[in-house]
Amino acid sequence: MKTEHWLTAVLIFTAVPLLAEQTAGAPAPSLGSGLQGDDIATVVRALDVPAIKLPLRTPLAPEEIAQIKQHIANLALIDRPDMGLASNYTGTAFAPVPQVSSVGMMLLGSAQPKTSGDFVELVKLGPKALPFLLEALDDRTPTKLVLGQPIGSHSNEIFGGMFRRNEIRGNPANAAERTAIGPKPPHASEDLDLGESVRDQRHIVTVGDVCFVIIGQITNRPSYRASRYQPTAISIINSPTDDPELVKQIRSIWSASEPEQHLMDFLLLDFSTTVNLPENASQELRQRAFGVAWQFPIGATMRLLYYFPNETGDLIAQLIAGKAEDKDLLEAVAWSKHPAVRSQVTKIFRETKDPMVLLTCLSAVDEKDNDLVLQRILSLIDALKLPPDIADKEPFGPFDEGYMLVLAAGKRLGAASKSVYLRYSEQPTFNRRVALCSAIQARPEWAVEFLAPLLDDTREERMWYQVVEGNDQNRLAIRVCDDAARAINLSRPDLPFVLHGTHVDLDRQIAVMKRLIAKTVPSKPADPTQSSLPGS
Repeated sequence: MKTEHWLTAVLIFTAVPLLAEQTAGAPAPSLGSGLQGDDIATVVRALDVPAIKLPLRTPLAPEEIAQIKQHIANLALIDRPDMGLASNYTGTAFAPVPQVSSVGMMLLGSAQPKTSGDFVELVKLGPKALPFLLEALDDRTPTKLVLGQPIGSHSNEIFGGMFRRNEIRGNPANAAERTAIGPKPPHASEDLDLGESVRDQRHIVTVGDVCFVIIGQITNRPSYRASRYQPTAISIINSPTDDPELVKQIRSIWSASEPEQHLMDFLLLDFSTTVNLPENASQELRQRAFGVAWQFPIGATMRLLYYFPNETGDLIAQLIAGKAEDKDLLEAVAWSKHPAVRSQVTKIFRETKDPMVLLTCLSAVDEKDNDLVLQRILSLIDALKLPPDIADKEPFGPFDEGYMLVLAAGKRLGAASKSVYLRYSEQPTFNRRVALCSAIQARPEWAVEFLAPLLDDTREERMWYQVVEGNDQNRLAIRVCDDAARAINLSRPDLPFVLHGTHVDLDRQIAVMKRLIAKTVPSKPADPTQSSLPGS
């Protein structure tokens, strides 16, 4: 199975200075050998926090209140793990913008995250739903989701198990959170006390647990997780229905007479959070302080744009203009339809030379501008072409930026992406051939045309297959020809191929496939511009 190519960037984000009053300065940080909660609060600050006053909102109509309460009641139907509600993986998400979800750790064999419709609707409602979610935090109504120990773990005295803790973390620059939560290590994993062992090593997720996770998604608090995975074979439970202190803390932070204004004020504070380190700060302090601070501005930017676009869209567009290469920021805003934001992201799409920045901005480009999309992708593929003297050395793996450009073109441009596949194939290196076998999934109708010439390529990939199905002890390397034959078979079941047996067995299947293709495909395309794999 192909492994998706992921690029991880941790970029520090500093808010644009505005006319709002600057927050009071903090004393110089203590630079001792350990970093305590108070130390973090002295180096992570919110500067030049924008002051935006929302107009008075019309109270919710009775039918709106009834709808919100029904969504909360329906949470009892949840029966599948999700971000913050799983014992085998951990990650972050904002349900209305699924493309920003990110799994941090996942055990092989874990069920994929599945978000219920009611969960999504409550996050969409955001500040309107917040008071009702806070009220339901201690709702012990069971859902249909029962969490056990992580897959592959065993309850014993050596390792593994399920434990209860209170792991909520807030923005160190937020005085209300510091007061409610108190000093804690910046990250839950830095607290060596695992907490109380869960009886029977199982936890029935409650409606209150789900409300807790939804509140975290609305408020930009990824630590609001009812359950998470921790190596090795440990599941951590943070359940408000089992912890009255946790309920008290969350309510004290987020309860307000004007929930929309309160949420926006705290998101604006997150948006303006940065790190203020002295020159003699230790490397440990720098890494840990930035690790705490970088997450808040990006998450807040996305939520401000989602919940308060009219009030913050122009501000965020101004920010984007000065951070054209910040992929984290661009990913957080590219989905938006706000005119000023969309205009800035499209401008970056037109000008960037970074393939990953271009792909991040792609969703902001109108469908009517697909000619622009085609030309931009073609130009960047040309720029990625390796010089002949190092083409065969190929310093990067198959699933690099070029592969991602081709895959994106196939999905976005349809039949018009053929010129992209052709351009990519003009340099038929080993890695590009391997990548093409995967990228063809976006345009399977071209599998024979592009991959048939690869059926003679017996070079081995760094992937393996089972010689005998179900026996993982006897494996052989997948070759380029095997990968091509498998991809062809997926689009053409009439061209059979099964990835089991020795290489000799596979060669026999490939020989049959080649004969069948020769009977149905002309040896030379009628249109030379449509030839497959030039130079192969």
